[in-house]
Amino acid sequence: MPTWESRTWQGLESLQLRGDALEVEVLPGYGGQVRSLIYRPAGLELLRTPTTRDELQGRPFLFGIPVLFLPGRLRGGVFSLGGRTYHWPLNERGENHLHGFVWGKPWQRTVDNGTLTVSFTAARGSAEAEAFGHPFRLAITYGVHGGELAVRAEVENLDDVAMPIGLGYHTTLSLADGQGQPLDYAAHLPPGREWEMGNDVMPTGRLGRPAKFARWVDGSQRLWEVVSDHLFLVDGDADNVVTLELKQPRLSVRMTARDPFRNWVVYRPALDAPFISIEPVSWVHNAPNLHQPAEFTGVRQLQGHDRAVFEYMIAVSPN
Repeated sequence: MPTWESRTWQGLESLQLRGDALEVEVLPGYGGQVRSLIYRPAGLELLRTPTTRDELQGRPFLFGIPVLFLPGRLRGGVFSLGGRTYHWPLNERGENHLHGFVWGKPWQRTVDNGTLTVSFTAARGSAEAEAFGHPFRLAITYGVHGGELAVRAEVENLDDVAMPIGLGYHTTLSLADGQGQPLDYAAHLPPGREWEMGNDVMPTGRLGRPAKFARWVDGSQRLWEVVSDHLFLVDGDADNVVTLELKQPRLSVRMTARDPFRNWVVYRPALDAPFISIEPVSWVHNAPNLHQPAEFTGVRQLQGHDRAVFEYMIAVSPN
């Protein structure tokens, strides 16, 4: 059974869950965010990790695995759904809403039977419930089993009426080892289509054959060659698995996202960026304002006092 330990990182509680092959570090006091994921047999840190709290707070989405509820950009912070119009805070350059209501917040935590559960409750009348438009509870359980990190989220609508629901994990992978040497990953995506992106880095609503992602689909895309802020929709009959093959040390990383995850965001700002974010999202940028079926955009409502489950796994093994 995995073991766990409570430590302190930069004044925050740091919970470490350690199995035979993986060690995960979670910060319950900062959004339930994974700060570190180490493949123990190779001593390899898989994620881009912050060294100080100021660094993390300055770019919270570009370290570790922040939890995004609801993920992505929303143009003007405005949309209508279920006969109601929502106005969400403009936290991206005063123009858009970005990445929801739970990142960076203090969460509660429990440890039981070798798993770690962190939870956030936006009670009726709280600032978060007022900003989002509904009271809700989000609980995420992290577990390590062999070489796999399992992430199970349960969302509960605490309201009497339906609420929007969507989740994303901004999985920020390091492209350099502990000595600063490049990690040479090749990436493979399942069959699918890519979203056309406008100059405002929002989907236009049009879907097409892979262009930006053509080499991802045939498995020849090297991550050091990627510059991207794009979205990819996996075909509904395909296994939703992104596979990364590392040349040295020889490892395979499989990122599996189960329904309702069908889309991935790939973000890397420049060719010299020592990281890349590969993000499963159940709700794409500006989803409720797009003229596409909900099965593509991920737009979904959760009925009053109902619950929904989201599952995501990262598995690491020698290749």
